[in-house]
Amino acid sequence: MIRGMRSLAIAGAVAILTACSAPPAPPALLTPPRVEATTRHPGTVEVTATGGCAPCSIAQAGISDESLAEAVVAALRESGTFAGAGRDSGSDYRLAVQIFRVDMPVVGLSMRSQAELGWTLTEQRTGRQVWQRSFQTAHVATFGDSPIGQLRAERAWQGAVAANIAEAVAALSRVPLTPVR
Repeated sequence: MIRGMRSLAIAGAVAILTACSAPPAPPALLTPPRVEATTRHPGTVEVTATGGCAPCSIAQAGISDESLAEAVVAALRESGTFAGAGRDSGSDYRLAVQIFRVDMPVVGLSMRSQAELGWTLTEQRTGRQVWQRSFQTAHVATFGDSPIGQLRAERAWQGAVAANIAEAVAALSRVPLTPVR
């Protein structure tokens, strides 16, 4: 009897843990709606990302490296910060983005999430690091964003990451870069 209950408990735990994995958020949910760029750099940039998860557990922010990199590329293209931005090598610069921390809200009508990401811009030809910063951003999702708690929590961390991308791309556009080549 005890053995049967133990087996049932283990099977239930495995089912719950398996059900708690989720696909990462699509890049569009992480891309800021608007980014202000002050300077348009003539060079091109390759974007890489680390620190994400795939598949993501319910306790993690659903951010894969791929989704984050694509969201950054979209923000760079939309803002025009560089003449070209993509995931392919052969660019003038490499922008490495690393997720340090994304806080997941648990419960509440208003859910607040914070994100900290590290950003490093390197000149590809020389390997010289030309810019490095860490940004901490936050976003609050309210009941008006979604009456469903899980969706409100997702909106909170997605908004925090999107705000981080917007802040970093805007700061990157103000970096004085010398022409490469």
